[in-house]
Amino acid sequence: IFQNSEKKKEFYRDMIGFENTELLTMFGAIDLDKFLEVLPAQRKDNRNELVVLKHCTPDWRKYITAESENTGERIHIWQKHVFKEKDIVFYKRLMDDTKNIRFEFMEAHPELVNAYPNNPRMKFHKWDSMDVREFLSRGHVYLYRTSNKWRDQYPRVVAEALAAGLPVLTEPRDGTRDRVDNGNTGIHCIDYDMFKDALKKLQRKEDMRKAMGQHAKDWARL
Repeated sequence: IFQNSEKKKEFYRDMIGFENTELLTMFGAIDLDKFLEVLPAQRKDNRNELVVLKHCTPDWRKYITAESENTGERIHIWQKHVFKEKDIVFYKRLMDDTKNIRFEFMEAHPELVNAYPNNPRMKFHKWDSMDVREFLSRGHVYLYRTSNKWRDQYPRVVAEALAAGLPVLTEPRDGTRDRVDNGNTGIHCIDYDMFKDALKKLQRKEDMRKAMGQHAKDWARL
């Protein structure tokens, strides 16, 4: 039994002597009922500020830092051809290329926190400084991007965001590839331009963002 299809494929590729064994992919059991009650922040129209969230421990592998940059496994062709820049560069480019978008973290890696100590568009909270449901209710979109060093089986934080009704922007690999239905509960992004374009699209198309969020919540109920 595997927690995501990518791990199943890797086992099938390398297996010896298991030809008659049935291989199954099953999602890990996570109680999401309390997150289904969360109501994301409301935007009257596409002129209102868009708030983008991420919550996880400040593990250096869960962010792209000087330590994790250009490390880890590259399973997919896109991973082998797309350079993944550090988060301090990634978020600076997003702020330069977008307007009226704010990013909130609980908790970000110190490298990112120290790079933007007084920027009103980058808000940092300590881990568990508030209930996760309260944190998720502050936003409109969830952006989950990690270094290649971190390979999720089933990212709980993404499941919580989906249950809260937040469209998730994430890379199509490991656990998030199975959990995020591209174009319905979120958008798969493989490089900076795709993340930027997805944010701009959801900022501009408020009805689409709401529909994705509702579909994400419905999917989490299954």
